[in-house]
Amino acid sequence: MEKFIQKDSGINKIIGTKDKKQESELIDVFSRKIKDTQTKTKEFESVELKKSPETQKLISDIIKNLDEFLLRYGVKAVNVSPDNILMLDYAKLTEDQKQEIKKENNQGAYYIWRQKIIANIDATKESPATLTEIVAHELIHLNSFQSLQKIPSEKGAEAVFERKISKETAYLKRRRLGFSIKDKENNELGLFLDEAITSELTSRFCDFFFSKNESLKKVAEKKQEFIKNLPVEKQELAQKNILEIKTTRQESGDYKSEIAEYSYPKWREALNIIIDELFEKNKDKFSSKEEVFNLFADAHFKGTLLPLARLLEKTFSKGIFRYFLEISKKPKN
Repeated sequence: MEKFIQKDSGINKIIGTKDKKQESELIDVFSRKIKDTQTKTKEFESVELKKSPETQKLISDIIKNLDEFLLRYGVKAVNVSPDNILMLDYAKLTEDQKQEIKKENNQGAYYIWRQKIIANIDATKESPATLTEIVAHELIHLNSFQSLQKIPSEKGAEAVFERKISKETAYLKRRRLGFSIKDKENNELGLFLDEAITSELTSRFCDFFFSKNESLKKVAEKKQEFIKNLPVEKQELAQKNILEIKTTRQESGDYKSEIAEYSYPKWREALNIIIDELFEKNKDKFSSKEEVFNLFADAHFKGTLLPLARLLEKTFSKGIFRYFLEISKKPKN
């Protein structure tokens, strides 16, 4: 029987603690944060907006269906509620608030230190499909393998916690989030693989969810009608990349259709090319491309980077895995 990954918060592991007891005590801090839906997140209280009943219900449905979806990949989703998702007015964010989020796509973010998901209200207006993509994408980040590091002093720390039991101060910084890894110089590696796999999983979830949700079935049907009229050779890529077809009325009275794509389309395309190549060159080991994809999913959710790194280096060349981590290197702030 497959062993499922289950945790009470986004955090799997904290290194640098003196023993397991100290590690458990610190991890429990994050478990309490995710369960505490009453305390306002002070950093964003001034720009947080109340959810409409329709938004509240949609987010509840996303959470419920994501629980079912992640079981495919051996993951029991972290128990969250709609109150863990904050709807913010990004236009009113201060520079300090933007720094807290540290997200450049201006749509959503997983705020690891507060165990909250943040969504830009402007990006989700009049589009349940866009809201679904943002919330699902960030929840998949929350459920990915995450490790923190306890460091000796405030220098280099991203968060400081006062530990009530031992009366000690703990200085923490992020070490891993999915494929995203902080190196010794605090540069961020692996964003390409991390966002590509997260976006691919989000696309798969949306296909799964839209067909089950009454308010989104028409979005899925409109997308399929559009794809059906494309040249055959373009249909497969369109199926993977298109989130929805938005139709708006112009001042002239005419209607205009616009394509809304899933995030990181180029990185997702590159990931799928890598998966195709790995399958073609290792057909003696894999019966389908999905088996290769599952190696990436395991590394993302379970932290098992080594089997994937070995396959990549054996198939292509030594150092290729490090190269994939470094091509999207983000220098330290």
